[in-house]
Amino acid sequence: MNQKQSFNIILAGGGTGGHIYPALAIAQEIKKKNPQAGIVFVGSVYGLESQILPRYSFPLRLISVGPLNFKGRWLEKLKTLLKMPEAFFHSVKILNQEKPDYVLGMGGYASGPMVLVAAFMGYPCGLWEPNAFPGLANRILGYFVKECFLVFQESESFFSPSQVHRLGVPLRDEIVKRASLERIKFRASDRKLHIFCFGGSQGSRVINQTLFKMLQLKPDFWRQRIQVVHQIGPTDYQLMKNQYQGFDDFVEIHEFISDMPKYYEWADVAICRGGASTLAELSAFQVPPIVIPLPAADGHQEKNAQSFVDHQVGEMILQKNLSPEALEIKISQWMNSPSLHDSMASKLKGFLKLRAAEDIADFLLEKYQKR
Repeated sequence: MNQKQSFNIILAGGGTGGHIYPALAIAQEIKKKNPQAGIVFVGSVYGLESQILPRYSFPLRLISVGPLNFKGRWLEKLKTLLKMPEAFFHSVKILNQEKPDYVLGMGGYASGPMVLVAAFMGYPCGLWEPNAFPGLANRILGYFVKECFLVFQESESFFSPSQVHRLGVPLRDEIVKRASLERIKFRASDRKLHIFCFGGSQGSRVINQTLFKMLQLKPDFWRQRIQVVHQIGPTDYQLMKNQYQGFDDFVEIHEFISDMPKYYEWADVAICRGGASTLAELSAFQVPPIVIPLPAADGHQEKNAQSFVDHQVGEMILQKNLSPEALEIKISQWMNSPSLHDSMASKLKGFLKLRAAEDIADFLLEKYQKR
């Protein structure tokens, strides 16, 4: 970073798109408001950041640290813990080289070591917590940072009130610009229910197979009532392409979808996992979800989904309870009661804030930009 620049920031974290894309949204907003700002991403050698960030103009520094928040696999956890001293050393080295005005942890593998080291070295730090139930790393980091940028009201109790800024999920420009201001209400008498099913960029085998089995049990029934777009993911794509033969008049399948807003605009309801970014994007387009949370050690996706259920803007099926019959019950309630769908869609407008990237950028530049 050039010390003549008025604002230098490190955005630390990643691992998955749910951490990387919000960080990119913040970085792009900072650059809009201050083209001279110095922005460096710090990620993990094990994350997706080395695949995603080269498409953009921001420098990326990598440290050797992996995930801890998964069930079982104790040998992998031990390997991660043994690499922590090396991660701390690399964090010190990066901080001494970059000398940032602020370090923002975005969650994910690299966030913890970088933010913790930066705080101990006296750099102003903050964290972005996307989940209703904060992960262990962010609960610990909360004792060392100045600001906590939150998404869900339920997460506020884990941090000091003086730290809390509930600004939402930073969304990419293409999402914010294309999000519908008013949804066309679904009417069962007018057309079929549009269902968009996706389990993340890699897909979800359990969701894929459950949806297919539901359709397979009563294909003629569903053919008259729904249209489906199903992103399958690369692992099961060829298998499911063969299984879906004969369904192509009402099921459109994809291995991967790059233009997600196109299908958010098309969809009436979604079947998906419970990542904060996914739920925020669906909220932006007022698409009520049936959330099947990814089972994880801290259950954060379940807490996210429970917030949607509690606010009557979505439905949830735990993976252990997922079956073709359970999925049919949830879908049928929207087919049979358009007013229920319309009520949920209406409540989604404004449920999660859409301008978080701009608001976080404004906050940081106002408070930490050199004058």
